[in-house]
Amino acid sequence: QLRRALVDLGPSFIKAGQVLASRPDIVREDYMNELCTLQDDVPPFPDDEAFAIIEAELGKPMGAAFKSISKSPVAAASLGQVYRAVLRDNGADVAVKVQRPGVKPLVLADLVIFRALAGLVTPLALRRLGCNAELIVDEFGEKLLEELDYTLEARNARDFRRNFEGDPTVKIPWVRDDLSGKRVLTMEWIDGMRCTDPAAIVASGIDVDAFIRGGVVSGLRQLLEFGLFHGDPHPGNIFALRDGRIAYVDFGNVAELSARNKQTLVRRRRDEGEFSSSSSGFEVRPSVVRKKEKTHTTSSFPLSLSLSFSLNLSLHPLQKLRSTPSSTPSTRTTTAWPATSSTSASSPPGPTSRRWSPRWSRSGRTRSGGRCRTSTSGR
Repeated sequence: QLRRALVDLGPSFIKAGQVLASRPDIVREDYMNELCTLQDDVPPFPDDEAFAIIEAELGKPMGAAFKSISKSPVAAASLGQVYRAVLRDNGADVAVKVQRPGVKPLVLADLVIFRALAGLVTPLALRRLGCNAELIVDEFGEKLLEELDYTLEARNARDFRRNFEGDPTVKIPWVRDDLSGKRVLTMEWIDGMRCTDPAAIVASGIDVDAFIRGGVVSGLRQLLEFGLFHGDPHPGNIFALRDGRIAYVDFGNVAELSARNKQTLVRRRRDEGEFSSSSSGFEVRPSVVRKKEKTHTTSSFPLSLSLSFSLNLSLHPLQKLRSTPSSTPSTRTTTAWPATSSTSASSPPGPTSRRWSPRWSRSGRTRSGGRCRTSTSGR
């Protein structure tokens, strides 16, 4: 009933349900299992509307860009849905992510409601839990609005791909910028098994222990080496490839950890005797891929711990399965078009808190040069 209610209430409430699905510390297991279906199994919007958005963003007929595309989405979530397609120019399989029509006004209206409710519960939350509910909603709203701009997600994916270049255990898909826009994102198709289906992963013959270790190490590298981490690594966004690599998708929610907080995290874990950076196979360094302009949200230290927590949640089911029959892969129908006009696309390349506002970014400066307000209250 809760899951259906969140779906009926709209995208922001679905996203809130997705967040709760990754918090077993506050959500009962049966509720959490049900909410996990919101991560990639939400009722889709009509395909005709999706195809119209694709053509509007690309500025050309779909047949000019794609040789074929699935008639129905292969996955649907709170803010968009994904189709599988084949590129016209080089025959590569790609995932085409399309944003739900009219989603931004709905999100803004929902955030106003969330903020009002947070104002009512903040006094109780401060007394009982020591946290400010308004600041939590501010951060949730800011990240949600960032996810509505697929050009930011494309840039995040490029940064991740550069960071993990040469890593034999991690796969990051390439992005086709010429076939992407604010509401459409075209990226490499990941042909693997989601961590939502651990039985299929075990049955495929993958070395589960090595796969889990690769996931943990890649998460630690994001936090402690790159300082740029995936903010939403739930099981639906992590794939196991048949060669044993771990693949990440959905880079709409990405945040940056400062060098100071990285060192604090390392010192704390060393003091507790949990690990040392030298024995883990990585080094803590100030930054890897950083431009003069800050392009990612700078995360508060406690939020950065969500990466390790979510990765543990995503990979934990594999620990319990050793010999389970594999699942039969689902099939999808596709629509093929005759060639219309060739594209000129090239081959794919290879603690201070801040109050949310649509015009502002917690990094301190938006692309348009706006400034953000800061507040030290409620921490």
